[in-house]
Amino acid sequence: MTDPTGTAIRTDQKLLNEELIASIVEVAAINVQHCADLFELPCSVVKRIRDMAQSPSSPMDDRDMLLDLAMTPAPLWCFSLTVADVRRMLSGTMPMFAAELEPYRHIVVRLNRLVVSMLVRYASEPTQAALVCGVSNAGLFHLVQEAACASLFDVAGNSGRPLIEARLSHALLDRFFMTSDGQTADPTLRALVAMLSVSASEFSVLARDEQAQALQRLTPLGLSKHQSTPNPKRSGKAPSILLNPVDGKLVVQMLAHRVKPCDIERCLPDCGARALQIERLQAVLYPKIKDARDAQQVWASATRRMHATVVLLKQRALIGLGVDPLRALVEAFDFHVRHHAGDAVLSLPRLMKDVFTPMQVEDAIRFNHCKECGVVYLSNDHRIGPLDCPTCCMVYRKKLGHQRRWKNYLQSVQRDQWVAAA
Repeated sequence: MTDPTGTAIRTDQKLLNEELIASIVEVAAINVQHCADLFELPCSVVKRIRDMAQSPSSPMDDRDMLLDLAMTPAPLWCFSLTVADVRRMLSGTMPMFAAELEPYRHIVVRLNRLVVSMLVRYASEPTQAALVCGVSNAGLFHLVQEAACASLFDVAGNSGRPLIEARLSHALLDRFFMTSDGQTADPTLRALVAMLSVSASEFSVLARDEQAQALQRLTPLGLSKHQSTPNPKRSGKAPSILLNPVDGKLVVQMLAHRVKPCDIERCLPDCGARALQIERLQAVLYPKIKDARDAQQVWASATRRMHATVVLLKQRALIGLGVDPLRALVEAFDFHVRHHAGDAVLSLPRLMKDVFTPMQVEDAIRFNHCKECGVVYLSNDHRIGPLDCPTCCMVYRKKLGHQRRWKNYLQSVQRDQWVAAA
C-alpha cells in the first residue's frame, strides 16, 4: 500500500526540482553569465545544462537526461531562507541584488512562490519541515506560522533573489546519468548522491557545527565524553509500566526497527521501563525475526556508508531544532526508510552500534568532504581504505556514473572556443 504522505513529499521535492531546472534553462538561454550570477552556479555548469536543453531530439538525447535529472526523487537544492528574508519580503519589494538581473524577476517570483508554498505546508510540524526541507531554524517556523499564507505567497517575489540554492556540479551530473558500461544509474544511488552533495562553504559550516556539538555532545545515558558508564542502581520498587506519550512513541519506533530491548533500556534509563517489560511489548507488536542487515557492518559497504551519512545529516537538522540526539536519530532513520530507501540495506541497530554510539565517545568518526565528487561522507580513522569516499568507490566499481567525463567536457568546450576564435 502506498504511503500518501510519502508520495506528497516526493511530489513536492520533484516539483521544486523541475521548476529549478526549468528556471536555469530559461535564464541560460538568454544569458549564461546572468544565469550563473542569479543561481550562483559555475558558468561551465550553466553552459552544459543549456547545451543539454538545446540538443536535437533523439531516443536517448541530452534533453531526456535533463528531464530525468529533474525527476530525481531527492532535492537538488537547499533552502537559503532566513528570518531576515521573511521580514524583508513582508516589508516591501526589494531590488534584485544586481541591476542587470531585474528582467528575470518574474522567473524568481515563480520559483520563490513554490518555495514558500512548500515551507508553509510543513511549517506546522517543524520536525517534518527539517527532514523534508533541511531547515532547522525554529524562529523561521514561528514567523511563518504567524504570517498569513496568502500574504506570504503574494510577497514571495519581494526578496530579490532565489530562496533556494542549487546543488548542481559537473561531478553530480556525471554521476546521475549513464555508468561507464552504458547502463542506467540506479535511482536510489542517484537520490543518495543528490542528498549528499554539498558545496565547500556548506561543508565548512557543517564541520564548524560538528566541532561545536562535539564539545557538548552527550551519550545516550546523559554523560559527557570519555566518562565511564556507571551501572544503574535499581531500587526494590517496581518501575512504572506507564510511559509518557513521547517516550512511548520512541520505544515503539525503536522496536519497529528491531532495536534490542536491552539497548533501549540502556539508552533510555529515565523512561521508567525495564528490558523485560519492553520484551513483552515486543512479543505483541513485533515478534523477533532474524534481520540479515544486522550482521553487516556499516564500514564494509559503500552503499551503507552513504545511507548512514544521509541519516546523520538529517539528524543534525533535528538537533538544530533542540531534539535529543537519540530521538533525532530514530526520527531521521524512520523518515529516510519510509520516503527515500524502502529497501534500505542498513538497519537501525547496526547504525547505532557502528556509528552513533562510537561518535559519542571518540572523535575517530567524523564528516569529510570529497573534492572529486563534491559529496559529504562519514569517515572513520580506524578504517581508511584506498578510496575513502563511498561515491568514488561506486564509480570505480562501475555502478554509478563516469569518473572523468566532466573534465573531457570542459576540454571539448575549450577546444570549440579556440576553433571559433581562430
